[in-house]
Amino acid sequence: MTKMSHDEEDSISYSSTLDDSVGCRMSRRCKLITCTVSIGIPLAVVAGLLIGALINTAFVKDPFQRVGSPPSPAEEDAFVSPNAGEAAAMAERLADAIAFRTISYEAKNLSLDELSRLNDYLDATYAELHQADYVEYKTVNGHSRLYRVQGSDVSRKDPYLLCAHLDVVPEGQSADWLDHPFDAGVIANGTVVYGRGAIDDKHSVLGILEALNHRVKLGMQPTRTFYLAFGHDEEVDGNEGAAHLAVELKKLLESRGENLAFILDEGMFVMEEVVPGVSDALIYVGVGEKGQANVRLEARGPQGHSSAPPKESAVGALSEAAAGLSRRRHPSKFGQGVEVDTVRYAAPHASFFYRLACTHMLFVLFIYFIIYDDSKAKFSPSF
Repeated sequence: MTKMSHDEEDSISYSSTLDDSVGCRMSRRCKLITCTVSIGIPLAVVAGLLIGALINTAFVKDPFQRVGSPPSPAEEDAFVSPNAGEAAAMAERLADAIAFRTISYEAKNLSLDELSRLNDYLDATYAELHQADYVEYKTVNGHSRLYRVQGSDVSRKDPYLLCAHLDVVPEGQSADWLDHPFDAGVIANGTVVYGRGAIDDKHSVLGILEALNHRVKLGMQPTRTFYLAFGHDEEVDGNEGAAHLAVELKKLLESRGENLAFILDEGMFVMEEVVPGVSDALIYVGVGEKGQANVRLEARGPQGHSSAPPKESAVGALSEAAAGLSRRRHPSKFGQGVEVDTVRYAAPHASFFYRLACTHMLFVLFIYFIIYDDSKAKFSPSF
């Protein structure tokens, strides 16, 4: 057995203590570096992204750009900014059109007499329009209306089509209306046109005719040819109106070697304070539409008597099936349609917080689907 002197023991003990001390200090330093890297770098990345998002939000530009040359001063006239008297006259004409009860109850139950009266009213009210040498007009299938407005540039063969309809749905429970659904006229001190058809869709018919009649009065023939088509049974199926208009329109286009560039049908409206954070009026142009699905459920069960009911009845099975459909909602498609462009175009006009969200929709949608979407729908936005 080897014996060590006290000096050797002290030396070994000191050396061991020194190694332990250095190891301890190195361990703390490594931990500090590790913590700094693992926490500091992600925080720096997040801070950088946040700063970038704030800068991007502050300088976001309006993506809307006018196609073609701006309108001349003559076109930016009283029709765009009418005085109180002109605006009141336009409102009264729309209210007069609403008074005709052109109700489509069913496909074979149309208000044909009221449609005839409305057509007579339009002929008389917009007489200058119908007398213009560059406007062709005809009645289709008795009550629908088809116009061709010849543009000054006869070389163009790409007209467009504006559509609307003359009929309305039934008024429902009259007692639920704040004013009469057909005879209210212009209310609220001359600021509101009220009634069935005020926004679906006689406002489109009257708005189009007002604009065209105004240009005719000023002697302003449009440069580009376009068509107008007003059906009279859109609210039921369109077989008596739109179907016949399509046949006549096809004949006109083929006879002149023309092809429609686009069709603008009824859609949304000019609305204020609809999008959070946006105080400006927004004009919605509808370029998409939600689909629908009708499902027929049927359950069969054994016949019996209420004194000895089965464990599960056909009514119970049917109720379970209906409840199951309610629980299993369709997967969300938000982010794959035109709503993203709507938000993107509205963003420059929003307050800063909402602009921040609107300009970074991908991140917002990601957070939404993680936190709030209880349907577990697949998140697959298309940008």
